[in-house]
Amino acid sequence: MGRAPPHAVRRPPSGFRRADDGDVFVDAQMVDAILARRERARKAGDFVSADRLREVLRTTFGVEVLDDVRAWRAVGVGQRARRPRSGPAAGGADLVALELFFRGLALYVHRSKY
Repeated sequence: MGRAPPHAVRRPPSGFRRADDGDVFVDAQMVDAILARRERARKAGDFVSADRLREVLRTTFGVEVLDDVRAWRAVGVGQRARRPRSGPAAGGADLVALELFFRGLALYVHRSKY
């Protein structure tokens, strides 16, 4: 039939797109939320917080941010969970990703208070 009209395509709040083939499972909504927070910090001139959020993305989610092309990609393919074939992530991968996110967020909050 054709593609959806341009106005129907939803852009992520951060404005960053995924630049890999999507073979590695990553919670894209969570990554996009962190990228949006990082963009707000950068625009406000809070580069320390922006760098910390970038580090959280790398260490917790295995995501590399490519600022020059406004994209991100998963790195460490052999170390991350594979995308499930259908339905929610198999084996509780969603819960693991959520736990890792909150660990990274707690580290970020802890460091930002001092």
